[in-house]
Amino acid sequence: MAIDGSMNIVQIQSMTWTTATFMDNCQARQDISGWLETITAKLTGSKILVHAQFTGILVCDGSVGFKRDGNVVVDNWLGTDRDNDSGYHDSNTYSGMYLDNFSTTAGQTYSYQMTTIVTGCGDDAWFNRDPSNSNNNGRSSLTLFEVSG
Repeated sequence: MAIDGSMNIVQIQSMTWTTATFMDNCQARQDISGWLETITAKLTGSKILVHAQFTGILVCDGSVGFKRDGNVVVDNWLGTDRDNDSGYHDSNTYSGMYLDNFSTTAGQTYSYQMTTIVTGCGDDAWFNRDPSNSNNNGRSSLTLFEVSG
């Protein structure tokens, strides 16, 4: 940690996920294939700041979360509303940051896997596309920042 108490960025690992993906039967939490990133810690005792952005629709009461090394860290992080009908030819974009507040070990590689669950009136999820089967509605990303802490 810096003398003034702020965190400093040690490194950044980032990926862009472009696969137009439809997932059904998402009533139980599922991994989102292809939307993952790894980071190998340079310092012991640092933290990982996670930034995710996705374009899509989760019908309805759906959410996106993530796992670190196979264990759920947050399961209701980014989500969509109940409006499926009016958004049939449109997708929404969601973005958020989350400080994964654990202590890293230098040289250890950590894997972050994005997940989804949809538990409301439907159980379908669209990523990087809208329900009309267009794939021109945006892309998703996952960025991991190792921060001194």
